[in-house]
Amino acid sequence: MHGGRTHERPSERIEARLEWARRRIEQVETEVQGLKADGGLYDVVPEPQGDGHTYLYRAHVRRPIPADLGFIVGECIHELRATLDNIAWALVSDYRTPYWRLAFPVCQTEASFRKIALDRFAGIPQGALDIIDAAQPYHSPKATRGAHWLNLLDRRWNRDKHRSPVVVGMLPLGTAFYFDERPTDTWIVTGTPIEEGMVVGGITLAAGQKTDFQAVFTFQVTLDEEGTTTLARTLPGVLQANYGLIRLSVFERLRPFFK
Repeated sequence: MHGGRTHERPSERIEARLEWARRRIEQVETEVQGLKADGGLYDVVPEPQGDGHTYLYRAHVRRPIPADLGFIVGECIHELRATLDNIAWALVSDYRTPYWRLAFPVCQTEASFRKIALDRFAGIPQGALDIIDAAQPYHSPKATRGAHWLNLLDRRWNRDKHRSPVVVGMLPLGTAFYFDERPTDTWIVTGTPIEEGMVVGGITLAAGQKTDFQAVFTFQVTLDEEGTTTLARTLPGVLQANYGLIRLSVFERLRPFFK
């Protein structure tokens, strides 16, 4: 006992923070499932065009996404990114006095990682340094490095300092069209946040084709951010993926090195 409180190891505090984040991510999942239930986010209305062969599909909001869902997502992002910094601090402090601005590195080149390793992680076991190294974005091909999970988490964390994340509805890559005869053309909008009254797809029938067809549009909930792709960025999957990587690829692998 110290000062009337039980002394907790740094790794126990990290564990508690991860658990807090997990519960918050479950709350996001519950909120998203509620939005998608009972008919979903949008009504999609077909509009016949003047040529008699073309139908456009227009989305109308039937259930707006609550603004406070973005605040909850922002809390999750902060806790996950802060957990990485907690891991770095706890690890280094077991072997020497940490640099006062020590943070979990996010490096785009091997040279930058080596410099940080020498300056701020000197003294920790090589095995621990190798685990931190393995998580770095520079190991990814340059063309896809920006989409590395650590880059995305760090970018969202920095953006959250200036504005809370905006959660939007978005059309996924697949929408089902049902018809007896194959039409001349079908198309849908992908990778774009849906706004009220937005045209989200269309169908063009062949001459004389029957008009007994059906289109089913399924919308996802995602983050409104630069470079978003629908299947990779849906909520709460993106948060769950970050949580799993931090816990399994970083924290659990480093756990044996905590004293």
